[in-house]
Amino acid sequence: MTPTRSSAGVEVVKWSAEYEYEEAAEIAEAIFYLHRNGLAYRDIAILVRGRASYPALLTALEDARIPVQPAGRTGLFARPEAEVLGKTYCWLVEHDYRPAGFGVQSQVITEDGLVADYETAFTLPSSAVSAVRQLLR
Repeated sequence: MTPTRSSAGVEVVKWSAEYEYEEAAEIAEAIFYLHRNGLAYRDIAILVRGRASYPALLTALEDARIPVQPAGRTGLFARPEAEVLGKTYCWLVEHDYRPAGFGVQSQVITEDGLVADYETAFTLPSSAVSAVRQLLR
């Protein structure tokens, strides 16, 4: 392996946090700082020890408005955005929706329910809600 950039001083920083949400907020702040100083989001990765770290980390990144593309077993399909898209596909083909894909319970998707799901999942302003309703007609 060869270096792709020259050394810019200290590359490793040690810190600790008492609570998981504080640690996640510190990571989000570091990413915000790196991006503000010219590093593209696509060039930043976060490695975690286990799945238990994902919820606080995803929340902190979302709160800081940092785009994230989770990989691995993150519970990605349990996120509100993924769930509303799954419901949309089921609605389009007139199929009952099963939460998480494996549930025995099924629910009928209605246009009004789907619009409300979009509003919640994407925090849509009221002006956008009518546009979504038009698109679903």
